[in-house]
Amino acid sequence: MTSIRYFDTETQRSLKKLKNIVIHPEIISLKAKEKYPLPRIIPTKSIIIFLHHDRYRDNYEKIQSLLPDKVKTIAVNDLQDPEYTLPFFIPNGKNRFSSFIKEILEIEKKDRNPTILIFSDTPTQSKHIQQILKTRHINTAQIISNPLHESFFIPEQGVYIFSTSYFSGKKISTYRQLPKTVKESYIEQINLENLTPGDYLVHSAYGIGKLQGLQKIYAFGAERECLVLEYRGGDKLYVPVENFNQLNKYYGTGKTPPLLNKLGSGEWERLKSATRKTAEKIVRELVEIYAKRLNSKGHSFSPDTELQLEMESEFAFEETPDQIKAIEQIKEDMEKPYPMDRLLCGDVGFGKTEVALRAAFKAVCDSKQVAFLVPTTILAEQHYRTFKERLKNYPINIEVLSRFIPKDRQRKIIEKVKSGIIDILIGTHRILSKDICFKNLGLLIIDEEQRFGVKQKEHFKKLRLNIDVLSLSATPIPRTLYLSLIGARDISLINTPPKFRHPIHTEIINFDIEKIKDGVYREISRGGQIYFVHDRVNSIISLTEKLKKIFPDLEINFVHGQMPPRKIEDTMHKFINRKVDLLVTTPIIESGIDLPNVNTIFINNAHNFGLSQLYQLRGRVGRGTRKAFAYLIVNKPSQLSETALKRLIAIKKFTALGSGYQIALKDIEVRGAGNVFGLEQSGHINAIGYDMYIRILKEALETYRTNSSKQKEKAPLESEFEVDISFPLPCLIPSSYISNDSIRIFYYKKISAATEPEEIKFIFEDIRDKFGPPPSEVINLLNLFTTRLLCQKLMFEKVSFRENSVLVKFDRRSPLLNNHPLEILKKLHSETRIGFKFTPEDRYSVILFIRKHNIKELNEFLLKLLYNLNLKRVA
Repeated sequence: MTSIRYFDTETQRSLKKLKNIVIHPEIISLKAKEKYPLPRIIPTKSIIIFLHHDRYRDNYEKIQSLLPDKVKTIAVNDLQDPEYTLPFFIPNGKNRFSSFIKEILEIEKKDRNPTILIFSDTPTQSKHIQQILKTRHINTAQIISNPLHESFFIPEQGVYIFSTSYFSGKKISTYRQLPKTVKESYIEQINLENLTPGDYLVHSAYGIGKLQGLQKIYAFGAERECLVLEYRGGDKLYVPVENFNQLNKYYGTGKTPPLLNKLGSGEWERLKSATRKTAEKIVRELVEIYAKRLNSKGHSFSPDTELQLEMESEFAFEETPDQIKAIEQIKEDMEKPYPMDRLLCGDVGFGKTEVALRAAFKAVCDSKQVAFLVPTTILAEQHYRTFKERLKNYPINIEVLSRFIPKDRQRKIIEKVKSGIIDILIGTHRILSKDICFKNLGLLIIDEEQRFGVKQKEHFKKLRLNIDVLSLSATPIPRTLYLSLIGARDISLINTPPKFRHPIHTEIINFDIEKIKDGVYREISRGGQIYFVHDRVNSIISLTEKLKKIFPDLEINFVHGQMPPRKIEDTMHKFINRKVDLLVTTPIIESGIDLPNVNTIFINNAHNFGLSQLYQLRGRVGRGTRKAFAYLIVNKPSQLSETALKRLIAIKKFTALGSGYQIALKDIEVRGAGNVFGLEQSGHINAIGYDMYIRILKEALETYRTNSSKQKEKAPLESEFEVDISFPLPCLIPSSYISNDSIRIFYYKKISAATEPEEIKFIFEDIRDKFGPPPSEVINLLNLFTTRLLCQKLMFEKVSFRENSVLVKFDRRSPLLNNHPLEILKKLHSETRIGFKFTPEDRYSVILFIRKHNIKELNEFLLKLLYNLNLKRVA
């Protein structure tokens, strides 16, 4: 045993080291001769408090006689009441922040030198409160970023301790950060998943090949591990680990395997060239739309007001880091002079609604109206209730418009919208009707934009040119995702789940009555409720009757979209109030319904649903702290189509929290690119793969924006600058250290995708923490990649290790050079005594003479040198 540690079950990373741990037996014996007697288990100098003294009355004296003299025992019954108690104030949540400020001002008047401490739940909240106190010229209060459950005052001592719950009724809650699997920069970061032999990979220089596996080879003067790709005609390509960043997993139509490319034929370059021409055409259209928006005159919203800070400080939970970042990005966009067009992506239940609510509040504070568009009437009602409850302390008029609302009330609402009385209007596509005219619309929020039809989307295009638009999505369709990722739209990600949220247990079953009974009664036994989703309206009544016969002791009801609005509303109201145990429903519940007591869902005929739809439906459960269960019911699995089978396998595979992005990518594979992008684009995607298509689109967009085609000599991006490194040391992750090939491939890809030396350090710590001290081959591998990253930043074209020397070739665009490397080399020589000489054949190639005993020491010295040069470059 080398160490004892606590570790995080999600990330597998260590949390804390322990010198020792005592594991007590379940039953403690009072007999001294037993293996685990009480005296051996209780540490010396302990105090034992008997909470239930009556239970131990018979053995109390015996227990005391067995314990060491230094151990004290106390029975709760013998404790005396304290002479003085602190007067705790339990908040009722009705205190407004403005009232709280007045109270502090009153304290300052009464007491010349009061001690006022305000305990906030988060650093962000501290900042908000500090800003408000500053505007009110309150200097006596100190803010402490540490949660406190209750407030208490000692007036005679001049002490006033406030918790945030005093003015907001706030519950103290925390979040749990998921391991980073998605980065905002580029979609290829999503592909850090396990690769297995047989997968199709796309090499940026050689095209589509089939993965054969890992193989050790002797190259560059040392042993290396390579990925072996098979190409058409049986040709093999050995990809060393340092070039893994040139690989991506192939995503195409999914219906037929991709055509492998032929090495040395030139066809891959021809395919990329044809794709570039199409990409340039698409980019021109995208840039025109984007430019129109940037050149349009929008409303520049004012900075946050005191009222905004007050409202945000009343949020009943702790914001996650991702929420805070998203809120900041949206506010920054709103304060710009041109219209916002931002996509907010976050998994179901990750807090998108609160972010949207704050944006809406900011708009209303600037006397603008807000339209919140949702795909279903049920979701409209839920958002309406959420907004009304959250903003009940503020003079904001909120209304909902859907087919649930009677005609006469609809007319009144429309008139109020037109006159500007209504500040926030929530509703279905009804709010886009011609008879609805906003007096001063400033913000449009669209929930699940992909759920709307062509006419509505055309309407959105027109709106985007004039007003701020915020789109919310849990599983963005790939078109929306790629528009955002290539930079045509702005994107914010919420990738942090609430604390204690569990992945949903997902199972594919037949319509097995016993299995269904087990799932239903397990949920009922813990006081929960059940969704039973059915795909057909015409047979939902017969299914309901069948379930009533199976479960005669349960209250069962049904709901579907073709029922009268009042009937739907009544049924849902009964279910929300727990008067219905099991609700049979069509997919009308798939968007946004938030019922923490419903934690089991059955999806009948699951093969008839789309992948994103299955993901959304499953997201209706597991929204609290309980473990949730999803059962996908499939009749005759052997007769399923290949597409339906892939959908079910994908939804069962992606159960981790925050899987919406993987689902969106898998959707391309399952549905086919033609259904997502159109036939012209899908042909190119199938030929070169989705990731390469996105990369070419992004390059075309960058070229268009910077007019780099007119620039004779544009310096490449650091990540795109290739460095030729000859490093004669074994660089690999030995199978004796990590035996699983998929895990080794995962780390190879992760290392090769790193863009900063700090990321390499983090990977080193991660590997060491999980697998123990790494062998020299792994350290060599990480040093190689660190050397490459530092050389990329300095634009060293070539680095070749020799005995007692290193050959370095500068790119003439290197940031270290003015006209010639001589100046920087002279300076290096004076500081480090490194000898150097230029090679006769190239004025930009230089040999550095470093007196070290071996290549390892040589590399360590070079790394220090590269770090110093990079620091000077930045300075």
